[in-house]
Parts: sequence; structure tokens; C-alpha cells
Amino acid sequence: MNARRRFAGAAALCACMMPGTFASRAFSAEGIDPVTLMAIGDDESDYVVFDHVADPARATRLRFVGVAQSRQPGYDYPVGISLAFVVPTGEFRYDYYPNPYDWHYSLPQPTEGGEYVSVPIDISYELPFSPERVGMFVEGYGPADRSFVEGTFFHTVVPEPSAVVLALGVLTVGVPLAWRRFHSPRAAE
Repeated sequence: MNARRRFAGAAALCACMMPGTFASRAFSAEGIDPVTLMAIGDDESDYVVFDHVADPARATRLRFVGVAQSRQPGYDYPVGISLAFVVPTGEFRYDYYPNPYDWHYSLPQPTEGGEYVSVPIDISYELPFSPERVGMFVEGYGPADRSFVEGTFFHTVVPEPSAVVLALGVLTVGVPLAWRRFHSPRAAE
């Protein structure tokens, strides 16, 4: 009977703690935002910025999934697309991954029928911290840019180590207790 009480107490404690842990993580950790950016003009750029959870102890995953198109007939030119984030240096300054000046996507011109050619884009990056603001940056490199980028921007805080430890603790304590309970000589009677 003593083992059953301990098991019930441990299960009740875990049941009370887990919803709060998962709710707090879901409340502040997820960001899924639609993005539409255009760089129009000679070497023009465009950007979008979102608020995020500022926590230097937690990692963040940034990801953009979408397409890019050239809407300028007669030109094949590159466009730079980057994930942006505020660096934790004390000053309000953005950094980029990949650097838009080093990494380019080649955008083919529209077809003769006037259809735009979509280039799939999938960029992801994991930061060792959670910045207060994140976003995207688009830089056109053509003589008369008409770059169009559309998709979804994800910014997610990596699961808290405490939630993982709690789940492992429940498995480590709960599974052996349940095993003993159901395989004891009294349970067979």
C-alpha cells in the first residue's frame, strides 16, 4: 500500500507541474508569421521584423520557407535573402544569416508568356540565445530590381531543458513503480 501511495503522489505532482510547463512554453515560444517582401528599384531592399522572447539562456530556431520570383522581364539577377536577429551586445544592432552580400539566390526572368518562375527558398538557423526581435531581410542586386519573396517565417524557442528533465524524471520514477505494482506477487492473486 505504501508503494501505491508514493506512486499516486508522484503521478499527481507530475500531472500538476506538466500543464504549466507546456502552457508557459507554448505561450511565449512560438511564432509563425506570413511574410511578403518586395525589393523594387535599383539595388533596393525590404525587411520585416517581429517581437520575440528575449532570453539569453534559451536557444531559438529561425526558419523561412517560401518562394522568390523575379518580376522584371528581360533580366536574370540575384537576390539576397537573410534571417535577421538582434545581437545581445548592449546596443540595438541586427545581424544576418546568411549574410545577404555573400549568399545569393539566382532568379530567372519571367517566361515569354509572362509567367513568373518561382525559386523555392528554405533557410534555417539556430541561435544560442533568444533575441528580442527577429525577422527577414531581402536585398536585390539587379539593375532594376523587382524581387518578390513570399512564404512563412518561423521563430521558435528550443524546448526548455527543465521540461525535458521533468519528462525524463517521470519516466525514470514512474515506469519502475508501475512495473513493480503490476508484477508483484499480490497483483497475481
